[in-house]
Amino acid sequence: MELTRIQDMKTRGKGVLSDVFSEYKDDSAFYWGDQWAGQEGARRLAGRQSVVFNRCPSLIHPVVNAVKQAPPAIRILPLGQGATKEAAAHVAARIRMIERECKASKARLYALQCAAIGGIGVWRSIPKMVRGRWTTCSETIIDPRTVIPDASSMEPDFSDARWVLHERKVHRSRLAKLFAASNLASQFEMVDDSAANADELVNVTECWYLDDDGTVCRCTATDTEVLAFFVGEEAQTVEKFTGLKELPYSFVTGDFYQDDAGVRHYSSLTRYAKADQVAINYAENEWISDIVMTPKTQFIGEADAIEDYEEDWATAHTTARPFLKVKSLQGKIEPFSPPDKSARFMAFSQSHRQSMTEVTGVAPTQGPVMDPISGKSVKLQQSQAAVSTYHYVDALNAAIEHDGRVYLDQMRTYENDDTVRACLGEDGVSVTPVSFGPGQVQGAENIDLHGAEFGVAVSTGPSYGSQLEQVQDLVVDLCGRVPALAPVLLPLVVRRTAIPESEDVIQALNLMLPPNVQQMLAQKGDKGAQLAMVMNQAQQAGQMVQQMQMQMQQLAQALKESQQALATRGAIQERDNDAKRQIAEIQARNELLIKQMDKDLSLRNDLILQHAKAQDNEELEGQRAGHNIVTGFAGRMGMPAPSRSFDHT
Repeated sequence: MELTRIQDMKTRGKGVLSDVFSEYKDDSAFYWGDQWAGQEGARRLAGRQSVVFNRCPSLIHPVVNAVKQAPPAIRILPLGQGATKEAAAHVAARIRMIERECKASKARLYALQCAAIGGIGVWRSIPKMVRGRWTTCSETIIDPRTVIPDASSMEPDFSDARWVLHERKVHRSRLAKLFAASNLASQFEMVDDSAANADELVNVTECWYLDDDGTVCRCTATDTEVLAFFVGEEAQTVEKFTGLKELPYSFVTGDFYQDDAGVRHYSSLTRYAKADQVAINYAENEWISDIVMTPKTQFIGEADAIEDYEEDWATAHTTARPFLKVKSLQGKIEPFSPPDKSARFMAFSQSHRQSMTEVTGVAPTQGPVMDPISGKSVKLQQSQAAVSTYHYVDALNAAIEHDGRVYLDQMRTYENDDTVRACLGEDGVSVTPVSFGPGQVQGAENIDLHGAEFGVAVSTGPSYGSQLEQVQDLVVDLCGRVPALAPVLLPLVVRRTAIPESEDVIQALNLMLPPNVQQMLAQKGDKGAQLAMVMNQAQQAGQMVQQMQMQMQQLAQALKESQQALATRGAIQERDNDAKRQIAEIQARNELLIKQMDKDLSLRNDLILQHAKAQDNEELEGQRAGHNIVTGFAGRMGMPAPSRSFDHT
């Protein structure tokens, strides 16, 4: 790029923004205390005060502090081509780490402050070679007037700009090292690593622009030449950042309007408050001047009443005399009350303070400084200074969204190289190793930024600490209502706090989780839950071993009892055998007795039968003898004999 073209771009850009830069200069000077417009000398000659009672910072600080309390966060959205929510979360975590390393919040808050003070603020996030590796660096730009955006840009925040010029002052020695192929370097002679003009500051203009392919390029020029650098042995004046598509400058602007001539203007809080601030200064200073110039005399009297004591009376208001001497009090000295004009000036000042609040829409924060992490503090300060939806905060969010695209653009170009990098969690403490690139690296998440499409958004709301406090209140309430939930919910809160020994507390709480919850968390990669699961498994294994030992002891006891029972059973069996033998002997004796009894009974029966027969025979013989006697007697007597014979049967 030629020097004349850069100078032409600068002229056109400054011409379009001349009023913007002039108004920024006036507003900034007024904000920092130049509020009397050169009238101090005239007032001093007139015996009037010209002190500045600056109320402007009380309007700017609530806007900046509101963003500090609830900082906007860059969110990465998966849009397709293999992009997932998990991959988007890791990309957002990497951006958080970059923001922390380069202190991006400092640059953004300063740009917001500049916009609130003078209507425009800007910062940049550029790639730098640090220790042999390209790194994204967010830089604070102290004076926004040094950045000249595209004169043809139509968007109020210059988001459609095709080029941006940045005027800087750089030491000649540094320029000579960076641009060794330029005339500046050839004219710069180093002697023993030093030179008389080494610390001389040189006006430099960096020109960042998009070429015909939409690639970001940078060209650096002084007032006299375009600086060149060596690539190998070839001298070049344009540095082309292949792969980058987003210009690295982000603008925060006030309310935008154009006058009838088409000239841009950006409003600022300082400009809104100027009239009231001037009135406050006048009222406060007139009140002071009134107090200073009002007579302090408390008495009036005739001159001869204090004759010989004039010195005592003249210094009465600066001494601690318990009494004053006079020659006479009768009709010569009377009390005197000087007029009091301070009340009207104080009322005038208070009315303009109220008017300043109404005009700007920002109420100065009152009360003690509170803990910035406390959610209750955030709510209180936001209620006192209602700026959460203020225009300047919206403008900052839009600038941060553009900055997020710059980060993502530079990550795709310089970090998609299969190198493991640290990614910062939302809690600002936990770090996850992630490898961006097409390869697969062991021990880290692997995401190919070229193979996925992501979008950028900005989320606003309570800070992480405020959200955590709200979650803590909710968890405590739930645990009070349902105590069984405590082992499940408390690890989620403890994991996000910075209490000492939190890991030990989490492990102890994880041990109390139900087995199904431990298994779910372990499957999701929760190391605490995995450890708790392993410890529970070990505990269960220990319990199983204890149970087996108890079972073995029970078996041993049962075996002992069985052995004792067997020994007892043997004794019983022996007794049974003895009893059986005795029974058998008794049975044998009984059988012998029975047989003997049967024999004796048979013999007895035989004897009885024989005896019965004998008796029967004797009876028959008697009957036969009687029959014979009767028969013989009848014959002798001549009587008839029995008709039948004697039957002996």
